[in-house]
Amino acid sequence: MGVTYFLDTMEIAAGSLKKYHSTMHTELWVWAKALLISAFAFFSPIVPMIILVGCFIIADTVTGIWKAIKLGEEITSNKLSNVISKSLLYQGALLLAFGLDMVLLGGGGIIIATDYILSKVLLTAITFIEVKSIDENFEIITGTSLLSHVKQIVTRSIKLKNENGL
Repeated sequence: MGVTYFLDTMEIAAGSLKKYHSTMHTELWVWAKALLISAFAFFSPIVPMIILVGCFIIADTVTGIWKAIKLGEEITSNKLSNVISKSLLYQGALLLAFGLDMVLLGGGGIIIATDYILSKVLLTAITFIEVKSIDENFEIITGTSLLSHVKQIVTRSIKLKNENGL
């Protein structure tokens, strides 16, 4: 009877432990999902900014690869891994700036009249950096500055607008 009782007790304990482990595992997944959904909901106002930064990083990477091919430079995985670092840095900084906007500045223009001012200032700085890098790559590839072409187009548009009285 002693051994049977012991084995029965161990089987009951093991069943209880499995049930507890299964319940705990399920509860952890529920909490993780809730946390992830909350994070997505919190950061949803700046998703377009994050996508825009990603597009600029991709454009800079493409023109950088194009420049390297034109100059005969070797494209290494080490250089390409810098793209990941830059993406994490820029987009992480945007998430941090948004958090500061929400916590310190009251979010939607409560303290300062502009919504998400820190996020927008940071986005402007990142955009300027990436556009300048794209322009430098484009100038090496084609021999002309992309920004000078844009400036010419804008100048012509303003001139035509003034001539036509619009």
